[in-house]
Amino acid sequence: MKTSLLISNLSIAATSAALVFTLALGTFFAFEPAVTFGQTTDEFTVQAEITGELSFVTTANDITLAPTIPGLSGGFASGTTTVAVNTNNPLGYAMTIEFDDVTAMQQDAGTSTIPNYAPVSGADYDFTMAAGLAGFGYTVFSDTNTSDTNSIFLNDGASDCSTGSTGTLGKCWYNAADATNQLEIINRNSPTPSTGATTTLAFQVGVGANPNPALPTGFYTATTTLTITDN
Repeated sequence: MKTSLLISNLSIAATSAALVFTLALGTFFAFEPAVTFGQTTDEFTVQAEITGELSFVTTANDITLAPTIPGLSGGFASGTTTVAVNTNNPLGYAMTIEFDDVTAMQQDAGTSTIPNYAPVSGADYDFTMAAGLAGFGYTVFSDTNTSDTNSIFLNDGASDCSTGSTGTLGKCWYNAADATNQLEIINRNSPTPSTGATTTLAFQVGVGANPNPALPTGFYTATTTLTITDN
């Protein structure tokens, strides 16, 4: 009888202990982080931003057109300057030109002007000036990539402008009737080389014999602005 009671008590104790262990184990897994075995991962990102840059690597020089022009018999004077632009913009950049005055070439010490050279349509392949007239014009082309140049300054290599794919210094002259209006002269659709994309601008004044109105002696200046913007 005593032996049976002892066995029964031991059985109850063992069952109780097993129950307590099971409850404790369940509580542990319920309130502790999951325990895994083997490989674990922790993914995160590292980010950096590259900003766009657009600048003139080389700026335009002031130009004194040469030679001097006789006021009565007339003649031509010309000069060039080169600019270089650098950008990392994938879409490239655009460059515009404009002048401070409606009639760009103004007498420094007086009120006279040299009229804008304004072709009827597009640009003129050759810069010509009839007797009695005078004019100031310019032409542009990209040294880096001809296709960057406004098509009005391109030619077919023969006698026509606004057509073809040739950029020729001294051909396809232009100016607007109102020189203060911005004209896009370069549009590049890709980043530039690290040394920059270069553009040459040529300017010319032509005076025909016995200009009317007469052009008083002295210097005439066209204040010019080039502006570059990201595409």
